[in-house]
Amino acid sequence: METGRTRMELTHIICKYVLFTAFLFLVLKLSHSLPLTQGKNLPYLTSDVEEVSGKSFDYIVVGGGTAGCPLAATLSERFSVLVIERGGSPYGNPLVSEKMYYGFPLIQPDEFLSVAQSFVSKDGVESHRGRVLGGSSAINGGFYSRASDDFVKTVGWDEELVKEAYEWVESNIVFKPELTIWQSVVELGLLEAGILPYNGFSMEHIEGTKIGGTLFDEYGIRHTSADLLETGNPENIIVLLNATVKNIIFHVNDKGNESMVRGVRFIKSDGSTSQTYEAYLNQPENSSSWGDVILSAGALGSPQILLLSGIGPEKHLRNFGIPLVLDLKGVGKEMKDNPGIALLADTKPTHRFPDAPQVAGITKDKKFIVEGGIVPISFNATRMPIAIKLAFPESKGTLELNSTDPRRNPAVEFHYLEKEKDLEECTKMAQLLNKIARSRSVVLFLGEEPQNNLMSSQDELRNFCKKNVRTYYHYHGGSTVGSVVDDDYKVHGIKGLRVIDGSTFLESPGTNPMATVLMLGRNTVSGIDSMEKFESSSTLLKVPVEWEIKILEMELLSIIHGHGLVAAFIFLLVNLSPSSSLPQGNGLPYMTSNVKEVLGKSFDYIIVGGGTAGCPLAATLSEKFSVLLIERGGSPYENPMLLDKKYFGFPFLQTDEFSSVAQRFISRDGVPNLRGRVLGGTSTINAGFYSRASADFIKRVGWDEKLVKEAYEWAESKVVFKPLLTKWNSAVKSGLLEAGILPYNGFSWDHIAGTKIGGTVFDANRKRHISADLLERGNSSNIVVLLNATVKNIVFRSDDKGKKSIVRGIRFIKSNGSINQTYESYLTQPENSSPQGDVILSAGAIGSPQILLLSGIGPKGHLGNFSIPLLLDLKGVGQDMQDNPGIILILRAKPEYRLPESPQVVGIAKDFKFVVEGFVLPVSFNATTLMRISIKLAFPESKGKLELNNTDPRQNPVVLFNYLAEEKDLRECVQMVQLVKKVARSRSIARFLGAKPLINVTSNPNELRNFCRKNVRTYYHFHGGCSIGSVIDNDYRVIGVKGLRVIDGSTLSESPGTNPMATLLMLGRYQGIKILREREDASAFGHATHKMDFPIEMPLFSGRGILRTFYLCHGGCTVGSVVDIDHRVYGIQGLRVVDGSKIPMATQRQACHFHFW
Repeated sequence: METGRTRMELTHIICKYVLFTAFLFLVLKLSHSLPLTQGKNLPYLTSDVEEVSGKSFDYIVVGGGTAGCPLAATLSERFSVLVIERGGSPYGNPLVSEKMYYGFPLIQPDEFLSVAQSFVSKDGVESHRGRVLGGSSAINGGFYSRASDDFVKTVGWDEELVKEAYEWVESNIVFKPELTIWQSVVELGLLEAGILPYNGFSMEHIEGTKIGGTLFDEYGIRHTSADLLETGNPENIIVLLNATVKNIIFHVNDKGNESMVRGVRFIKSDGSTSQTYEAYLNQPENSSSWGDVILSAGALGSPQILLLSGIGPEKHLRNFGIPLVLDLKGVGKEMKDNPGIALLADTKPTHRFPDAPQVAGITKDKKFIVEGGIVPISFNATRMPIAIKLAFPESKGTLELNSTDPRRNPAVEFHYLEKEKDLEECTKMAQLLNKIARSRSVVLFLGEEPQNNLMSSQDELRNFCKKNVRTYYHYHGGSTVGSVVDDDYKVHGIKGLRVIDGSTFLESPGTNPMATVLMLGRNTVSGIDSMEKFESSSTLLKVPVEWEIKILEMELLSIIHGHGLVAAFIFLLVNLSPSSSLPQGNGLPYMTSNVKEVLGKSFDYIIVGGGTAGCPLAATLSEKFSVLLIERGGSPYENPMLLDKKYFGFPFLQTDEFSSVAQRFISRDGVPNLRGRVLGGTSTINAGFYSRASADFIKRVGWDEKLVKEAYEWAESKVVFKPLLTKWNSAVKSGLLEAGILPYNGFSWDHIAGTKIGGTVFDANRKRHISADLLERGNSSNIVVLLNATVKNIVFRSDDKGKKSIVRGIRFIKSNGSINQTYESYLTQPENSSPQGDVILSAGAIGSPQILLLSGIGPKGHLGNFSIPLLLDLKGVGQDMQDNPGIILILRAKPEYRLPESPQVVGIAKDFKFVVEGFVLPVSFNATTLMRISIKLAFPESKGKLELNNTDPRQNPVVLFNYLAEEKDLRECVQMVQLVKKVARSRSIARFLGAKPLINVTSNPNELRNFCRKNVRTYYHFHGGCSIGSVIDNDYRVIGVKGLRVIDGSTLSESPGTNPMATLLMLGRYQGIKILREREDASAFGHATHKMDFPIEMPLFSGRGILRTFYLCHGGCTVGSVVDIDHRVYGIQGLRVVDGSKIPMATQRQACHFHFW
């Protein structure tokens, strides 16, 4: 468990600091953390160098990039493979996986940690390298186009095998794009400029204008070369992340005339260059079947590693004191980059979403390639360049070492436009580019002419090219076929060493070399000779037991992150649980989805439901006791986008009954509703509005006002913030005031009449804070959180006399498993009959009464319908169900593209009866939203009930709220509609919209009654089902059962304010403190079976008369510590407490009345 907790603390780094603006760059760097969430069926990934140090493999692939991943996947079909990647994992990082963040990794890279490593060539042109699993395919534009037929023939590849390799790649990670508006404009601009014919969608590199393939799927999720690892045999691959190869290890053959590769020497990417580790190739008995170290580190990395290993020009190696292994002068030569120039179509930066290229213009015998995109230039601004590249430059350069630190970039010079022919071609490119940028399509789209004014003279164009030449990031060469490697990609003169990546290319193969480099990784394996012979002598990877466990964890994690993150697909991502060991917030306790880790174990307290009340309750109890917190959903922390305000409302769009983070149910009234199914509960998916209960509510419930205030403040100091009003919420505020909801109270935590700004769980960086964050306030060593486990029922035992049921523990199932495969955890059985802890239900207004019913506690007749053995005929279970009926007015008939907005302002009117708010909620996954003003009835009289639907605890029970069944509720709904119409039609709202809202609601009272009945909606504030008095007592103990409490919204008889979240957070803390004090009292008093340590004045009596006496009891006479739930004093026959001294402070001395008989 300690190992798991350490892993949690490390992975927390990935998600804790993901912020939308200034801290986006931090996310890029934090890919160094481990373990890393990943895609479906990926092999084991680790950053622990000790796990591979000294071990042997059939093949070692250096570089988990565009070529390395498909290569490793293919080899793993028969052999053991170690992949060493100098960067981290892309999975779980939305800036890598989401199209909307295309280009962000290039904004502010650094030399050692960022996913994109910047370098400046000696030509003075800035460029980038990928430093992440997936390589440049994880950060590039994602444009996919095969090499031309001429290129394939020139290289001499097997055309049929090439075709099969391309198709293998395309079937896994390549998609046909749906053109964005900008890409459609670019497409028309290319055609206007004469780049013909129009070829539509094609994977082929053909002259004209075409739509190419893309790595981004229909939901905007990037798929990288790393995803191809899923096609391999995961048991045969280990991926070592954040490790940089320093050099190759050689030994000389028996004859002393040939160098043979023995393995690789590597360092931690963030460690010291002097602290090295080694991994080796397997030493087969038959030396002819020797495996290889394969360099797939890219056009900069592979020649650099060769040089650092002593393979290269002797003179250059001598300058760095590197022992010569082989004087191979071609290493680092033939370096090329495709020179490009770009014109900005827009005149100034704007705030558009980045847009990767989907269309290409290929012209002048395929020499010129034109694309257009929208790229970020900062974290909050973009530009719209149209760029063109020269496909076949003649100018060449060199690569040399800059130092012996393998993490630092080598020195590279491409000699852009040095050859006269290249410069002449560039002037033609500039003229063509100018035509496209000034095409009618582009001008009409932008509404303005481009700012660039290219001169027409050749001299001016030549100077323009020289000054503005830029990279297309398609550099290649340095380990070219012929001079460094042979046709089988074996390094000349070295046995057991190959290079398979873009460094072997003499020229760029098409619009983008990515497709061909992906193909190369798959295709080249066929050239590895003696495959069948090797198979007989190879050693399949024997995965240690601890690795097998971690691989299982990775497989579970992959269900969550198999498709990455995106605005339009955020909910599906969150849906896909469960996960085994999940990234989370700082200081959180150990979390697991492995039921075997808690199977049969005992805890002082078991809390069922890690939601709004359950988390603060667990944190509080953990201060002194061991706690198991069992949550039916997964963790929110592995997905930072779930906690981002701009995705507010997305979890509601597509739900399912078993796995989604929001579980949908439809009441018998026909009104759709939702429950939270994730750690943090509904606080993870709701609007985040925070307001305390009214003072009157607290007095009616009978809570200790001082302790209530302290509990509210405890929650607020951790997860609640004062919001900065958005324009929308400012308009709503003004609309509320115009409608007469006065006075204006400014910002306030309190539930007070008038218009006010409430608290929010979204911080200044728009990051959501949830009840689960409060677990950080507890003693993490005392809490275990079991995720993705659903409680089936409570386990009981009888007391010594066989008369009273005592809770023993819980029985649960895997949330995605079989209902018949059950597991149990127990309450600690204290010695000397000292007080036992409790199972505490905090599963919400739907979950807690459902669990009681499934456990045999509830109406006898109803339980008999499901053949559930009766434990206690408690008729109040599932009764008094209420939901706050709401009415929503939509301000515009059509959805529009606007970020979702949660409410920050509320109007509280009509003696607190009506609560008005404004929302902007998504209606689809493509960022379309509707603005709405909503109002709820705070204190409905109508009540309903909850009953079982079946005995599967994962399925929703049947709920009837009886919305507006009482005449008073219906009358007040009519008044609500009249008020919300005033707000919606206010001048402030109209000014914000730029037009009067289309509100077609009658003013006729009778018609309004029908309107209410037809349009009543939930406010998601349902409560009841385990009410105080009918199901639980004032200490929240279930009546008639020992060791069982309910602490959540099911105990509320009415909604406590604008939103019950604040009060439920408080309730968890409040009741946790009370339980701690009860236990303190019990400890001070001594349990009933212990000899009492203070005198009791016992009067003389005779017969059966009842006499009364008094005694002083330190700490009061609380239920559980002094008396049982029937008020009998433990250990003394015929003695009860019958007054109200059950909830004293621990330091009080109170008089307690006793009855004897």
